[in-house]
Formats: sequence, C-alpha cells, structure tokens
Amino acid sequence: MANDAHELYDLTFSPQYEESLDEICRRTGISIHAQYDEAIFRFDKGRVVTSGVSPHDIESLVATRDRRFIDFCVAKIQRFEKQDAKQDFPKGEEVETFDQKERALGFSRGILLMYSIEFLLGLEGPQRLEAYVKKARIPSAKKYVKDVVDLIERST
Repeated sequence: MANDAHELYDLTFSPQYEESLDEICRRTGISIHAQYDEAIFRFDKGRVVTSGVSPHDIESLVATRDRRFIDFCVAKIQRFEKQDAKQDFPKGEEVETFDQKERALGFSRGILLMYSIEFLLGLEGPQRLEAYVKKARIPSAKKYVKDVVDLIERST
C-alpha cells in the first residue's frame, strides 16, 4: 500500500484531478484547500483501504473525467451542503454538544477520492456501498446509501 499511497497522493495533484476539481468548483461555488494536510490524507487513504476500491480504479475514473461522475459530485455537493455535519464517535467518546456555528472553510483535496469510492461502489450495487458506509461509520447509513444511489441514478 506504500506505493499505492504515494500514487494516490500524487493523483490528487495531477492535471486531470485539478481539471475535475476546477469544474466542480465552478459549478457548485465550493473552494478547495490548496494544501493536503498529512492527517487528512491518512484519513482519506484509510477510507480507500476500508472501501476495497483499487487506487487504480479511482485514478481511471478521475483521468477520464467521466461526465456521470462529475455530475454525481456536483449533485452530491448541492444536496448535502445544506445538511448539518454529523460525526459518529466511539462509545464513551461522544461529544455532548456540537457547535452548530462551526463551518467548513473549504473542502479537502481528497473530496474526489471519497466521492469516487461512493460512485464506484454504488455502481456495483447498494449492498456493496452500504457495507462500506457502515465500515466507514457514516451516520444514517441506510438513508445515506439511498441518497447516494439516487444521485448516481440521476447522473446516468
């Protein structure tokens, strides 16, 4: 995975990745952090490992600038940007109050990595996507999977 990790990091700064990010930013109005913090990358790399999706499949999807994938990313950002951010915490480490005033000041460069995982797994079927969503501890797994699959279907 060390070689894959290096390739995955390099992918997020490749011209094809940049072009896809630029288009998504233009269409949604989001901003992307120029830096890719090591801790954030490790988190994203962990999600790739958890998903079982090949980094090469992610690279192929991004490199082709697949129109369905770009449309999916745009639709997902537009749908979920209005929802409150939630986080699952390990038992005993729950946060008692969540600061609703906290706002993201931009997205991580890894956004396309995360969205490509969901897109590729969603194309394989809701069960495969749901297994990943549960392993990744994404809140409200069944509803989240339903929403993601719906966005994939609308983008095809």
